[in-house]
Amino acid sequence: MKLSLFLVTACAVVMCFTPLMGLLGYESAVAMALVIGPITLMSTLRQFDRGDLEAVLALGRRHSPFSDFLAMWVRHSVLLLPPVVVLCLNAVRVPNCDLSMGFWFFIVIVGGASLVCQCLGWVCSVLPRWQLGVAVAIILIEVGLFLWRLAWQPPITGHEWLIGYFSGSIYDEGLSLPSSLLWYRMMLVTGCGCVVLGLEWIWRGRTGRGGMGVVLGGGLVLALTTGWIYAHGYELGIKVDRDDAFEALGGHIQTAHFNIHYDDTALDQEAADLLARDHEYIYDRHAQLFDLDIVTWRGEKIRSYVYPNRDVQKRLLGSRNTLVARPWTHEMHIRWTQTDDGVLAHEMAHLFTAEFAHGPLQLAMRGRFFIDIGLVEGIAYAADWPADVLPGHEASAAMRRLELAPDLRSLFNVSGFWNQPGPSAYTLMGSFVRYLIDEHGISTFKKAYGGGDFQTAYGRSVDELISEWETFVDGLVLTEAQTQLARFRYSRQTIFEKVCARTIGDLSIQARSATWRGDHEQAMLIWEQIVNFEPGSVDHRIQWVGAVMDAGLYADAMTMVSELNDLEMAPSMAARVDELEGDLLWRSGDHSSANTVYDGCRRVGLPEVLSRRLEAKWLATSQPTPSEYETRYLLDGNSRAQALYFAMSWAEELGERKQLQRDDLGGLAEYLTGLQLYAMGEWGEAVKWLDAGSMSVASLDGQRRLLLARALRVSGDLIAAEEVYRSLLNASSSRLSMMAADGVARTEWERSHPTGDHLR
Repeated sequence: MKLSLFLVTACAVVMCFTPLMGLLGYESAVAMALVIGPITLMSTLRQFDRGDLEAVLALGRRHSPFSDFLAMWVRHSVLLLPPVVVLCLNAVRVPNCDLSMGFWFFIVIVGGASLVCQCLGWVCSVLPRWQLGVAVAIILIEVGLFLWRLAWQPPITGHEWLIGYFSGSIYDEGLSLPSSLLWYRMMLVTGCGCVVLGLEWIWRGRTGRGGMGVVLGGGLVLALTTGWIYAHGYELGIKVDRDDAFEALGGHIQTAHFNIHYDDTALDQEAADLLARDHEYIYDRHAQLFDLDIVTWRGEKIRSYVYPNRDVQKRLLGSRNTLVARPWTHEMHIRWTQTDDGVLAHEMAHLFTAEFAHGPLQLAMRGRFFIDIGLVEGIAYAADWPADVLPGHEASAAMRRLELAPDLRSLFNVSGFWNQPGPSAYTLMGSFVRYLIDEHGISTFKKAYGGGDFQTAYGRSVDELISEWETFVDGLVLTEAQTQLARFRYSRQTIFEKVCARTIGDLSIQARSATWRGDHEQAMLIWEQIVNFEPGSVDHRIQWVGAVMDAGLYADAMTMVSELNDLEMAPSMAARVDELEGDLLWRSGDHSSANTVYDGCRRVGLPEVLSRRLEAKWLATSQPTPSEYETRYLLDGNSRAQALYFAMSWAEELGERKQLQRDDLGGLAEYLTGLQLYAMGEWGEAVKWLDAGSMSVASLDGQRRLLLARALRVSGDLIAAEEVYRSLLNASSSRLSMMAADGVARTEWERSHPTGDHLR
C-alpha cells in the first residue's frame, strides 16, 4: 500500500505541471483512473497470491466474501486521497473554479475505476492460473470494443470501464458531470455488486451458511437494475448507435451519391430537397478539384447525418460544436439549417481524401502509427476555402505580421497542431495546402498526402516548401482593417492555456441558454460568476454587460462600460465596447451621441456580421427619433417571428409617412424584412422585399444583393439570379466576390441539373 500511495502521489505532482490537469476536474480524474485502476487490480490479485486474503470460495474463510470485498474497497479508496489533496493544494498556483464538481468527477470516475478493477481481480482470483493475464485480456477487450464504437458508431464520445467517460473533441470546452456518466457508473456498480453477491451465494451454498435467500434476492435486484439501465442505454445517454440516429432523425432522402438522414420535424420536403441539392453540388465541385469520383471508387454512397441544431447533435453525436467526417466509414455528420450553409464542403472533403490516403483509417500518416492531423485538416480547409473578408492566405499573412502565427513546421505533428487555437491552426495549414495545390496541382499533392513524402512528390523537402509559402504570404498586401480583424479573430488561447476552461465553458453554455429562454437575471448572475473566475477577460466582461442590459439595468451597464473603456484593448475589441455604449445612449434617448459612437465603431476592422449590425444601427440613429419598431428590432433580443414583425411594421410605417423613397432608411427596413423572410425559407416573399431597391451603405447593400441572388436561385429564376451574382463579382469585399463566383458556378450547375435529377 505504501508503494501505491507513493505512485499516485507522484503522478498527482506531475499533473500539477501538466496543462489542463493541474486542477481537480475531468482530465485529472481520467488520468488518475488510468493509474489507480490498474494499481487496484494488481493489488487485489497480489493480496490473494500472498495469502493476505483467503481464497474467495475457500470453505474455511473467516469472513464472508462480500464483507472482505467491502473492506478491501475501503482500503483501496484511500488511494484517492493523495491526488485530491495535492491538486487542492495546487489551487494556490492554478485557479480551480469548481472544486465541488472536481470532487464529483474524482468520486465517480476514479472511484468507479477502482471498484471495477477490484471486482475484476476478485473474479479472476478464483481461476487456477493466469489470473493477471486473464484480467488484463478482459480489460484490453473492453478497451478495444470502446475504441471500435468510437471509430464505427456516430458518437465521438463514449463510456468505458476505466475512464468512465470520453468527452470527445477539445473544441467542446464546456463540460459538467454528464448524467449519462452517473447512469453508466451505476450500471457498473450494480453489475459488480451482482457478481460479488453471486460469489457470496456460491460460497454460502458450499459451506451451508444461512442467508442464501437474502443474498439471492439482493443479487436479483442488482441484476435487474443493471439490465434495466443497459436496456435503456439510449434514453439515458449511455449508448447511441447508428440505428438510434436513424430513428431519432426520422427523415431519409437518397440522391445520386448520398444517403441523407435528416430531422424530418425540422425540415419540410422543400427544405430537404434543397439539402439534397446542396450535397450534390458540393460533391461535383469536390470531384473536379480532387479529380476523382469517391462514390465510384468506394462502390457505395456516402451516408450523411444532418442535425438541425446543437442540442440534437449533442444527444446523438456527443458534440455541440464539432462536426465529423470519417473516411474509413464513408460517413459525415453535419449541421444544416438552410441552403448555402457553409458546412458541407469541409467535412465532405475529408471523405474524398480516402482514395489517396494510407492505413486502415484512410488518413494522412507519418510513419505507420501517427496521423498527420495538420494535413488532414489542411486539405479540408483548402477544398472548402471559405469566403471571408480575410481569406486564408491574407489571414495567414496577417497572423505572421502580428506574430500570432506559430512556425508552420510545428503543426505537422499531433501535439503541435492541437496546442494551437483551432482557427489559427486550421487557417495556416489550409493556406499552405491551397498554395501547394494552386502552384503544383492536385495530383502532386495527392502523392505527398498519404505518407507525408514531400521530397518524392515535389522534389523538395517540406521545410523548403514551407519557406516558399512563407515568401508568398509575406508578399501579400493587407489593409489596416484586415490586420485589425486578424488580431480580433486569432488572439485566442487554447483550452490548455485558459483558466478553468471546462467550468467556464459549461457556465457560458448555461448563460446563453438562460438568455435564449428569457431569464436575463440568471444569465447576468452566471456571467458575473465567470468574470470573477477570469477578471482579465474583456470578452467575458462584454458578455456580462450585455446580460445586465438585457435585464434592464441600464445605469449599471453604463457604469460597467465606463470601467471597460479604462482598460487597454485592441481596436476591434474596443469597438464592441463602444457598441454597448451606443446601445445605452440610444435607449436613453440620446440618438445623436449614439450615432456618433456607431460611426466610429463601423470604421474598425470587424467580422462582417458585426460590421453590418453596426452599419444598421448607425443608419437607424441618423434620424432624430428612431421609431419603436426599429429600436425593438435592433436592440432587443427577438425570436425570428418577432424580428419579422418589427421589420415589416417599420417598413410599413415609413411607407405611411411617405418616407419610403429609396432613401437608406426605407431600404434598410425592406432589407431587414427580406433578411428575416429569407432565413425563414420564404424565398418568393423575400425576393419582393430584397429587390425593392438599393442602399448607399456598401456592406448592407452587398449582403442584400447576395441574399436576393440566393432567393432568386432557390425560387427557380436562374437567369435573374446569375445576373445579380455577376454584379457582385467585383465587390470590394472579398467575401462577397468569392460568394458571387460560387453563386455563378452554382446557377450554371442548377441549369445542367434540373430539379429532381439528383434524386436517384
